[in-house]
Amino acid sequence: TDASINPGNSGGALVDLRGELVGINTAIIAPAGGNVGIGFAIPINMAMNSVHQILENGEVKRGQLGVVIQDLTPELAEAFELKGKQGVVISEVQKDSAAANAGIEAGDVLIEMDGKPLTSAGQLRNQVGLKKIGDKVTVKLLRDGEEKELAVKIGAPSDKVVTSGGVHEFLEGAHLANSRDPSGVELQDIEPGSP
Repeated sequence: TDASINPGNSGGALVDLRGELVGINTAIIAPAGGNVGIGFAIPINMAMNSVHQILENGEVKRGQLGVVIQDLTPELAEAFELKGKQGVVISEVQKDSAAANAGIEAGDVLIEMDGKPLTSAGQLRNQVGLKKIGDKVTVKLLRDGEEKELAVKIGAPSDKVVTSGGVHEFLEGAHLANSRDPSGVELQDIEPGSP
């Protein structure tokens, strides 16, 4: 947005000309420490989803598919022989995840979720993040040039730390998990003799 966000009003209301709340002002682009007039807001439907979860459960739990995703770039579209198509490439499917249980495979290109076209990885993350754990969604995907439609039950976040490239060699032998504090990682166990 072009709303001016400065210390003191981040977290404040973003309203349209009718006075309707459309978002919560959050952050600015400040390349050299100064405001360049570009702000970011959390969309109100996402904020309200979090509010409802906090009121019901005391915390926010975002559902997950259990996949590593990336945008379908023109280069990837050419490699998949999907010129002119939009979608999200599944580069990895986590074992025993919602996606794995539904039959989604690495190399699939998701093109729709619940009838809405998917154009970017960020859009897919947002759509899944708005769903409750246990909600069912329908995804349309391309596999080997053919369209398939699958039903997926949104899963709970894994308690294991997932990294797309594995952990650093110095951490081999360390058993890691997500900590209660989202800014940290819990070290659960260390294999004797490991780095």
